[in-house]
Amino acid sequence: MNSEDVIRVNLAAVQVWGKGFRVSVDSEEFQPLVPRVNSAEVPIEGCLARVAWGPILESLYNLNDRELSLQRAVLIFDSDVLVIAFARTEDRHGRPSMVMITVTTSIDWNAPSLASIVSRSVALSMRLAREYARAFNGNPQTIEGQLTTGVFLRDRWFDLGGEQEDIGADWGRILSAVQKFRGISGVATARLLSCGANVLLGTRHEAERAVLQNGGVDGFYDVRTRSIVPLTARLSPWVPAITKPELEVAPPALAMPDGGDARRVVESLDRIEQTLQLIADAVLRLLHLKSGRRKK
Repeated sequence: MNSEDVIRVNLAAVQVWGKGFRVSVDSEEFQPLVPRVNSAEVPIEGCLARVAWGPILESLYNLNDRELSLQRAVLIFDSDVLVIAFARTEDRHGRPSMVMITVTTSIDWNAPSLASIVSRSVALSMRLAREYARAFNGNPQTIEGQLTTGVFLRDRWFDLGGEQEDIGADWGRILSAVQKFRGISGVATARLLSCGANVLLGTRHEAERAVLQNGGVDGFYDVRTRSIVPLTARLSPWVPAITKPELEVAPPALAMPDGGDARRVVESLDRIEQTLQLIADAVLRLLHLKSGRRKK
C-alpha cells in the first residue's frame, strides 16, 4: 500500500474494561473503566452495555496467551468500526481476570486506506490490551485511584498513524467481502461473536455449531474462497442501482409555415402541378403522332 493511501492523522477512541476495580459501578464485576460513563463523543460504544459478558469471559479464561491473541471482533456501523480485543491478567486474589480494549474509528468505505485503518485499529486494541493487563495485574490500589479520579488515560484518543498493521487477518479481503452484503453487524472469531457480530471468521463447521449453540450467526467468511457465505436470509447481496435507459427523443415536428411563407409554398406547389400537366400533355401528343404514322 502506498504511503499516500494511508491517512496520516486518523484518531481512534479507546475504551477500557476490566474486573476487580470499583469504578463505574459499586462492584468488582466486569465494567467500563475508561471512560466511566458512556461518552456522547462516541455514541456507538453504548452498544456494549447490552452484551452479556459473563459467558464470553468464561469462554476466554481457558485459552492460553497465543489462543487469546487470535481472537478478533470488528463491529460494523455506517461510518465507524468498533474493534474488540482481550488480554489475560489476574485479580488481587490470583484468580484469572480479563482486560478488554475497544477501539472506535471513523471510516470511509470508498477510501483506499480502509483496510489499513481497520488493521491498525485491531493492532492498537491488542497492544493496549497486553499493556493494561500488565498494569492491572493484582488490581493495584494506585491504579484503582487513577481510574476513579479519571487520571488514568486522560486522553483516550490515539493516532493510528504510528501503529503497525495486524498480520493475523487479511482485512483487505475481509472488508472487500463485507462490502458485497447488506445486513452485516460485524465479523468475529467464534468466541467473540456474542459481542455483536453476525459473521464468523472461521469455517462452515464452526459457523453451523455456533448457530446451534447461540444463534445470531448469519454467515461466515470462507478463507479459501475469500468470500462471505450467507447462512440466513438476513444477509443479502447489495444490488447495483439500475440506471434508467435514456428516453428516445422524437424528432422535432415540422413547423407549419404561415403568412407570406405559406403563400410562397402554395404558389410553388401550383407551379409544380402545372409543369407535370404540361409534361403529361406532351407525352400524349407524342404517342398520338406515332400511332398515326403506323396506320399510314
